[in-house]
Amino acid sequence: LGHSRNAVYAQLVTRHLMRDELVTMGARFGFGADLPFDVSAPLGRLEVPYNDLAFARAATGFQGSDLTPLGALELAFVVAAGGNRPRLRIVAAAEDYVAPPTLRIEDRVIEPRTAANLRWMMEVTVDQGTSAEAFADPAGQPYLRNVRVAGKTGTLQPEPSGPTTTWFVGFAPSRDPRIVVS
Repeated sequence: LGHSRNAVYAQLVTRHLMRDELVTMGARFGFGADLPFDVSAPLGRLEVPYNDLAFARAATGFQGSDLTPLGALELAFVVAAGGNRPRLRIVAAAEDYVAPPTLRIEDRVIEPRTAANLRWMMEVTVDQGTSAEAFADPAGQPYLRNVRVAGKTGTLQPEPSGPTTTWFVGFAPSRDPRIVVS
């Protein structure tokens, strides 16, 4: 995960993942639905084909899906919250609004052990993977010396001839998250 080995993911998908499992997990994460948020905001969509190659491409995020920035934040938030889906909050306070002191948990999406494994893989992304250069100086010293960060990078090209966009989603400190970014 930390080094974005998408061809490996595609091979693993075709050997170990059934279409119904991907559809079920996509629904558990909230694809095709609005986010638990104060205003209507979609997470994203997931269309899962039956053809093996198209299925592998969908499962690895190359076709049949889209994800909003808030949707990406939600996915990272689930990992940061140990597999629970918390209600999203943008700010702690603004004008007359003050957020509740504790997170409101909507439901459990994945098991805590799965979330911990994903968090570890996301830490690899920041420490030595695809976003390592953004978090360390040229000598390899972390910019955030005492803050461990978990993250995931990716690229998007909505149209075959269109521009490519890179993205990052993550949380910190990774073992006791206080902030999630997308």
